[in-house]
Amino acid sequence: MLEGETIDVGAGDLVWIERGKVHGFTNPFDEPAVVLCTITPGLLGAEYFREIRGLLGGGGTPDPKAMAEVMLRYGLVPVKPA
Repeated sequence: MLEGETIDVGAGDLVWIERGKVHGFTNPFDEPAVVLCTITPGLLGAEYFREIRGLLGGGGTPDPKAMAEVMLRYGLVPVKPA
């Protein structure tokens, strides 16, 4: 989802997200998804992604409050899904 618009992507597709744009990711399929994100300039360090991985590692839906707390610590603004 990018600025309220659902964008279906497949293998090899690219989605460009400008700074400040509201975006999110879901995988509605049973198969795992692999996503490569490049952030430039590198405003988020490895520790942010380690913390997020810790919240996502258990499978299932992550705790929105815990996700928001991590995001806020790193200067990101969580937005509730539409």
